[in-house]
Amino acid sequence: MYSLAIETSTHHGSITLARGDCILRSVNLAQSRRHNLNLIPSIGDLFDRCEVCREDLAEVYVSIGPGSFTGLRVGVATAQTLCHALGCRTVAVPTLDVIVENAPTDRGHVAVCHAPKGRHLYASVYQYIAGRWQACGESGPTTKERICSQSPRPLWVLGDSVSALDWPADIETLDDRLAVPRSDVVWRLGRDRSLQHQFTEPFELLPLYARRPEAEELWEQRQASRD
Repeated sequence: MYSLAIETSTHHGSITLARGDCILRSVNLAQSRRHNLNLIPSIGDLFDRCEVCREDLAEVYVSIGPGSFTGLRVGVATAQTLCHALGCRTVAVPTLDVIVENAPTDRGHVAVCHAPKGRHLYASVYQYIAGRWQACGESGPTTKERICSQSPRPLWVLGDSVSALDWPADIETLDDRLAVPRSDVVWRLGRDRSLQHQFTEPFELLPLYARRPEAEELWEQRQASRD
């Protein structure tokens, strides 16, 4: 059985192809915001390099966010297209679950945050228990103040650009470079969910956004100013 993992939630996109429980190859996409142009050709090239027939693809694991609006739309739409065309199954993998796998396992609790433009925080707090990271509660929109007041200690914070925020002395930040999600981790988490039959119907596969599109917010602001 062949499976494909797609990670396009940031401009550091990547894809991974595996057979059974063995990864065949992982490929980094060009570092740009043009995943809509290079994702499909890169998938085709990956299949060719591994000498795998497209029709043999059985499962697709896709990183669903939060993350880049365009990147998430492209990744999810590609997964849906592959599933409709080839009849394979899909697994949705939350991007924060992917990122926390980069954190050192001796840090107590880790709050993984997505903070586009330094605001609209979307976060989940994890603890390393029984050999794996487990969420301590629900992920969702939040504020820095809520993370500081409600999260257990010791607490480390991980996320793109969150180190630039002003955190209290009892909260430390991890290197921003650890906040880059990878498709091989998407594959591993997706494979675990697949073995537990945690599939998502293609038409129910939706990107998880930290906020509404900026164009929509600007339109509402303009409408409000006219009233």
